[in-house]
Amino acid sequence: MTAWSVLVCSFKVILTGRLIPLLRRGLGTAVSVTSMTSARIRRPLMAAAVLLAVLSLAAVGAVIALAAAGQAAPQWITSTALYGLPAAFLLMLVLVADGVAARRRAGSPAGR
Repeated sequence: MTAWSVLVCSFKVILTGRLIPLLRRGLGTAVSVTSMTSARIRRPLMAAAVLLAVLSLAAVGAVIALAAAGQAAPQWITSTALYGLPAAFLLMLVLVADGVAARRRAGSPAGR
């Protein structure tokens, strides 16, 4: 399997809502999804993830621009570029899983 097909399969699992049953089956015990994150902290977490992603993308751009100019980027910019994007991605992944779980807890509306 190529890396692209693994990535596509991962997103299909997440977007179709099969993540929680896979976790239940994989762990062997029931996973409680009653309240992963409360509604009042979901928006600040999302804002923090977006801010972290934008800051990290700006750091990646700065590293590329400095490398094109023949200079070495400072260590804090490089660290922000290397660690910020995966952290923002994982935070968004948690928020997507929480949204799927919240939608399942609410039940499916009629006609869906």
